[in-house]
Amino acid sequence: MEYKINSVHTKQKRRFTCFCVRHLHSSVDRGDGRTKYILKGEGAGSVFVIDSRTGNIHVTKPLDREEKDQYRLIATATDRQTGRPLEPSSQFIIRVQDINDNPPVFQSSSYSATVPEMANIGTSVIQVTATDADDPTYGSSAKIVYSVIQGQQFFTVDPQSGIVRTAVPDMDREAQAQFLVVLQARDMGGHQGGLTGTSTLTVHLSDVNDNPPRFSQSMWSFSVSELAVPGVEIGRLSATDADLGENARMDFMIVEGEAGDAFNITGLNQEAVIVLNKVGVEKPPLSLPCTQDGSTGSSKQLAMWRQTESKRAADKKKNRKEKEHHESETQRGEEEKKAVDYERRSSYTLAAEVHNPQVDSRFLRRGPFKDRAMVRITVLNADEPPRFSRSRYRLDVAENCAAACVVGRVTAVDPDTGLSNNIKYSIDPESDPEALFRIASDNGLITTAAELDREQEQWHNITVIATQRDSPNQVTRVAVSIETLDVNDNAPELERGYETAVCDSSTAGHVIRAIDRDQSSSSSTIHFSFPPDSSASLNFSITERGDRTASLVLLSSLKSLLHSSSLPTLKVPIMLSEDASDLSSTGTITVTVCPCQKGGMWAEELADQSEEQDWEKQTVCSPFPSHAALLGVSSAAMLAVLACASSLLGAAGKQEDAKFRRECHGLASCFSRSLRTWQNKQKRDTQSPVEDDEIRENIITYDDEGGGEADTAAFDIAALKSAPQSMRRAQRMPGSNSM
Repeated sequence: MEYKINSVHTKQKRRFTCFCVRHLHSSVDRGDGRTKYILKGEGAGSVFVIDSRTGNIHVTKPLDREEKDQYRLIATATDRQTGRPLEPSSQFIIRVQDINDNPPVFQSSSYSATVPEMANIGTSVIQVTATDADDPTYGSSAKIVYSVIQGQQFFTVDPQSGIVRTAVPDMDREAQAQFLVVLQARDMGGHQGGLTGTSTLTVHLSDVNDNPPRFSQSMWSFSVSELAVPGVEIGRLSATDADLGENARMDFMIVEGEAGDAFNITGLNQEAVIVLNKVGVEKPPLSLPCTQDGSTGSSKQLAMWRQTESKRAADKKKNRKEKEHHESETQRGEEEKKAVDYERRSSYTLAAEVHNPQVDSRFLRRGPFKDRAMVRITVLNADEPPRFSRSRYRLDVAENCAAACVVGRVTAVDPDTGLSNNIKYSIDPESDPEALFRIASDNGLITTAAELDREQEQWHNITVIATQRDSPNQVTRVAVSIETLDVNDNAPELERGYETAVCDSSTAGHVIRAIDRDQSSSSSTIHFSFPPDSSASLNFSITERGDRTASLVLLSSLKSLLHSSSLPTLKVPIMLSEDASDLSSTGTITVTVCPCQKGGMWAEELADQSEEQDWEKQTVCSPFPSHAALLGVSSAAMLAVLACASSLLGAAGKQEDAKFRRECHGLASCFSRSLRTWQNKQKRDTQSPVEDDEIRENIITYDDEGGGEADTAAFDIAALKSAPQSMRRAQRMPGSNSM
C-alpha cells in the first residue's frame, strides 16, 4: 500500500472546528468498501481520528505547539472481513505549526535600581529581559523589542538589549528622590499587531554632596553672666544641609571676632554649641621685698635682694624637687582666671562658620560649601567677690630676720568698682597654726611674727582671705607660699660621733665626713685640722680627700700608751672650717689603740659593711685567733716541725742520715709557705701580731733544697722560738686619754 504523504503539518487554532488534516489512500483499495483504515500512535483516537472507509484523518480538539509540537502516528490498511493487513503499516509525523499566540513576559513584574543624583546623560541604570514562548525559528512571533511607555522624559531603554539609561542630566535627589518607569516588550519585531508585555521600574537617586550647609539665620544674640563657670553653655546655632549621611556632616568654628580664647564652639546634632572657654592660670613673677610703706626699700636692701636672687638661681637645680612639691601643694588652692568680666568687657561679637569637611570638587562651581553667621554675646553684670592680683603668690624672707620682717604684699580689689579700699585682709588660722606671720588688714602687707629657721622648715604655705567690708559674704581666698631663704649661720660639723680602733703600730687611716646645714655653703670647701692647742698632731695627721671627707692617719707608734693593763682610748679633737665664712666648729673622734704587736689583738672592721661608704664603716679591737688556726696548720704539724728542726740542729755534727734531713727540710718548707699565706692575708685585713722582719728574714726566704750535712746556717730556729711569745693575749680594761 502506498501513502500520498508521510509528514503532515497543521496549524494550531485558538477557536477549534473539526477539520480534515490529511487523506490516506492505499493502492490496494479498489473503492469497493472492503479496505479498512486503522490509525495508531500519539493522540490516535483522542486528538486524531481516521475514517475507516475513506482514510481521511481529522483533528478532534485544538493543538498547542507550546505543549506538543509533533505527533508520531502509524496507519494500516486491513481487510474489513478478515482483519488481515493488506500491506505493511506506514509511519508518519504530524507537525504543529506555530502562530503568535504568546505575548512577551518580563523576568520580573517589577524592578528597582539606584543611580547617583546629578548623573550624566546615558548613565546605565539597569538591564531588563523579557522572553516569548513562541517559536523563535518560525516567523517573528518571538522577536522582542523594548520601549518606555512611562517616564520616557527621564529614562530611555535600548530596544534590543533592554539596558535602561538616564535621559537627562542634573536629576536632583533633593527635588525628587525616585522615579517610576513603565517598560514594554512587544513581539513581532515591534510591529503593529504584535503581542506586548509590561513591567515597572522604580529608580532611586542616591545622595551626593551637592548642597552646602546653611545657618538657619545670619545673626544670633546670647548673654552670659560674668560669674559663669568655664564650660557653661551660652547658646546654640542651628544649621541645615539638604544632603544625607556623611555628605551632611558639618564642622563649626569661630573664624574672627573679639572673643579671643573666651569662647569655644562645637558641633552637636547639626547645631553649633557655644560654651565659655577655660582660661589658663597666670603664673606670677617673683616679687621684690616690700617695706612698711610698700616700697622696695633702699639700694642696700635692693642689692641684698639681688644677691639672694642670684644665690637662688645658683641653687635652682638642687632645689627643683622641693619647689615642684611646693608648687603642686599650692596649685590645689588656685582659682582659674575668669573667662569674661563685665568690668573689663561688656559684649563680644564674633563670626561663626559652618562647612562640610569633605567636598565634591564637581560641584564647587556652585559656590563655597560653607556659611557664616554673626554672633553677639552680652556679658551680664553681677556682684563679685574680691579679686586678687594673682591666682597664687610666692614670696620669700631671709631666715633669722627679726620679728616684723617684711615678707611681701598681696593685693585684692572689688571687681565691681576696681577699688581696694573696701577690702579687709586676714590669714586663715588653720593655715598658720603657729602664728608665724601677720598681715595688715587694710593693705595686705605680710610680716613675720617670729624668727624663721630655714634648716628647720624651708616652706610655709598660708591662706590669705580677702573680705568685702560692705558685703561680708563676698570672700576670696588665695594661697601664699613663703620660702625661707638661707643665711650662712651654721658652721661645718662632723656628720656623726666617730669611734674607731687602730693598731699600736698601724698607719691605716680612718675616713671621716663633715656636713654643713646651710644651703648656701653646699659648694664651699671644708677644711679639717687639729686645734692649735692640741697635741694630736704628734701622733696623727689629717689628709683631706675631697667631697668633704678626710682620713685620720696614725703617724707614730703608740706603744708608750700600752704600759697600763687597760686599752687606751684617745679623744682626738678635729677642727672644721669653710671658705664661705669664718664659722668653725670642733668635733671629737674616739680612737681605741689595740695592742697588736705584743698583746694578741687586732683592729677589725665590723661584718656586713661591704656596701657601706668609707666614712660609714666601723673598726673595733678584737682578740686574735688561736695560733694553730691563725697559721693554717694543725698543732701536730707544728710539733713535728719543731721536732724536725731540733733534730737537725742536734745531728749537724753527727753526720745524720741525709734522707731524714731532706724530709724535715720539706716539712719546714711547707711550714714556711703556710706562714707566707697567713702573712698575705693579715696584710689585707689588719696588722699581724708577728713581727714581719723576723719571719721574712728567717722563714720566708728559706725555700731552697738543703745543702747537705755541712749546711748549718740555712735557717735560724730562734725565729720559731720567739713567734709564740708575741701572741700573748692582752687583758681589756677601761681607760682613756685626751690629746
